[in-house]
Amino acid sequence: MFIDGFHPESGKMVMAYPPHDDGLIPRVYISLKGLHIQGMRVAEEELSADNLRMTPPEQWKELKRPQVLGFLECNARAVVNEQDVKDFFSGRTFNHGRWKDGTVDFFPDYVDMSFRLKVDLKLFHTTFKMNAQTAFDVKQGSQLWLDVKSFSVNDRSVPLSTVNQMIRGVQPILDLKKFGLPLKLAHIKVTDEQATVETLRLPRQFDGPTWTWNGKAVSRTK
Repeated sequence: MFIDGFHPESGKMVMAYPPHDDGLIPRVYISLKGLHIQGMRVAEEELSADNLRMTPPEQWKELKRPQVLGFLECNARAVVNEQDVKDFFSGRTFNHGRWKDGTVDFFPDYVDMSFRLKVDLKLFHTTFKMNAQTAFDVKQGSQLWLDVKSFSVNDRSVPLSTVNQMIRGVQPILDLKKFGLPLKLAHIKVTDEQATVETLRLPRQFDGPTWTWNGKAVSRTK
């Protein structure tokens, strides 16, 4: 389900025991690298769950992907790199304009963005110089949003209400609900190179039967 849905570059899954006939998996740990969620590349994603209950295995062949029916506890961690955020916005359309020649710089308390917005209409062609200072914000327990603090066009300040209307098409930039698990993110940490979002407790690795994905095929390694 994670390979087809998110196309990771590599990954592994560890189970304490194979799924029971009723779909119960007592413990599971999943680690993915270079996955894609809604066009955003996520450098790393890991999660662990206890008493994860899924669709019974006998029904898996009939489904596009097994469904998560419930769990006792689920913890997760995701890492987004500075370059991946820049790549996410490159070429994106905002209303009638397209992001061009942009830079994205992470700082511990904010993210600085500078780019040109090229507008091509039938009777109107121009390019605006855009600068934004924003932070990351966790919403609804699973979503990563841009929280714009200031925005200027050609060095003139723009009301934040106008900015939020302009970027609403790319919000949230990351939604971990796409994993099918009702996660509750609690922390976000930003360094000069990456942003990390975490649940209150970190995912826990353990030893057990392990399946790995190398970008081409799945194999059992333990």
